[in-house]
Amino acid sequence: MISWCNANYIMQANPEKFQLIIFGNFDDVVSIEVENEVMQKPLKCVNVLGVHIDHLLNFRTHVASMNLFVNALARVSKCLDTSSRISILK
Repeated sequence: MISWCNANYIMQANPEKFQLIIFGNFDDVVSIEVENEVMQKPLKCVNVLGVHIDHLLNFRTHVASMNLFVNALARVSKCLDTSSRISILK
């Protein structure tokens, strides 16, 4: 992947930010090599562009994090006037 990015001048790959996830149930330890460095073991949940995806392809983690955000927004919105509330929701 890194060589493809470098060859096509699309973007600079940063192996430190790579995430490995295996979908489904897995028991075997899997690792891949990126730029002569072995990545960490597979994660159970990754964050892709603000969306939490877990290894079972359900969005429970994402929904839980969004609930925290909405609850915090509801608490703060009580202190704001109507025009400020509307501007936050846009």
